[in-house]
Amino acid sequence: MALADADASVDHFAGEPAALFDSSGQRLDLTVLGQAECQETYGQSAISRDMLCASPSSPAGACPSGSSGAPLVLAQESGQEVQIGVASWGPSSCLPAPEVFADVAYIRTTVDGEGKLQF
Repeated sequence: MALADADASVDHFAGEPAALFDSSGQRLDLTVLGQAECQETYGQSAISRDMLCASPSSPAGACPSGSSGAPLVLAQESGQEVQIGVASWGPSSCLPAPEVFADVAYIRTTVDGEGKLQF
């Protein structure tokens, strides 16, 4: 599934100003970026195949923090949400730079039926 330019959201975690989130105060809207665009920001060696990046849809959301482990979800046309990432890391300061997520689909293909990583 091509995710670049898809609209996604991440749940509110402690440490993030609630003003950055939707009207419920629980979600931050993000736009998923292509691998090359993310590598332009952080460098090719910093962004591997098991990562994906997303940027806040609004410049006001350029400083989320404390979200490590938060699910990145993509809403399907049916309204059902699918988890596509897990928040990992982002810029160390309030720069308008993308957040980095573990790519759930990629990682899932490297885990066998017994929960062991396949290399």
